[in-house]
Amino acid sequence: MSQAPKQTPELDDATLAFAEQVFDSARAGDSARLGELLAQGMPANLRNHAGDSLLMLASYHGHLQATRTLLEYGADIEGRCEDGKTALMMAAMFNRTEIVEYLVAHGADPRATDASGATPLAAATMMGATDTQVQLRGLLG
Repeated sequence: MSQAPKQTPELDDATLAFAEQVFDSARAGDSARLGELLAQGMPANLRNHAGDSLLMLASYHGHLQATRTLLEYGADIEGRCEDGKTALMMAAMFNRTEIVEYLVAHGADPRATDASGATPLAAATMMGATDTQVQLRGLLG
C-alpha cells in the first residue's frame, strides 16, 4: 500500500510577503533583522523558490555580518541549491574575499563541486573574480 504524496500547503499573501521580506533582509545584509527572526525560531536554512538559502544570498551580496549571524544560528555552510552550488561558490563567483575566508574558516569545503563538477575556484575563474581565484589557489596549495 503506497502513501498519497504530501500536499504542499498554499501560503496566503501575507505569509508570502513576509517570506520575501526575510529574503530581502539577507540580500540587504540586515543582520539585526535576521538575528531577531532567527532568535524567534525562523529556520536558518530557509530557502526561496529558486532553492537559494539565506546564507547563499548574504554571501552572494557580500554581507559578512549577515553571514556570521546566519552561521551563529546554524546555517549549513555546505547546503546546496538545485544546481549544487554552495554559499562558498556564490561568494567566490562574486569576488567576496572576506566571506570566502570566513566560510572556509567555519568549515566550507573549497574542493566541493556543483552538479556540473565546478569547484569554487572554477566558479571564480568563470566569473573573472580574480581576488578569490588567488585566494582559493592559496587555500588549495
